[in-house]
Amino acid sequence: MKDVLFSNSLIEGNNRILKQTYLKNKELTQEDLPDYISKSINEYNSEKPHYVHKIYTPDEIHHNPELKNTKLLFDKLNQQRIQENQNYSCGKYVFERGNNLKSKCFLSFTKPLGMKI
Repeated sequence: MKDVLFSNSLIEGNNRILKQTYLKNKELTQEDLPDYISKSINEYNSEKPHYVHKIYTPDEIHHNPELKNTKLLFDKLNQQRIQENQNYSCGKYVFERGNNLKSKCFLSFTKPLGMKI
């Protein structure tokens, strides 16, 4: 955090996003600019989910800090799905290196039409 005290990198990052995403190729008058910037900031914070927050907007995370653990929830659900797949056996087995017997089929959330499991 020490370097942030002497750097404008956080502000410059936000300015870059504002310029490249919202102001690029826009012709605005001086009177329209403050309103357009205000709307752009609102959209960025309240309407668009951010990659780092997965499915949530920055405002949703700010007002509900417990949503920060969404990644942990997704990771837990993914591990459960993998474990369920590993526990499922369709009766087909293959031998792999070292003569280890492993199941060849796994469950999935969707199956092709007409496919029987």
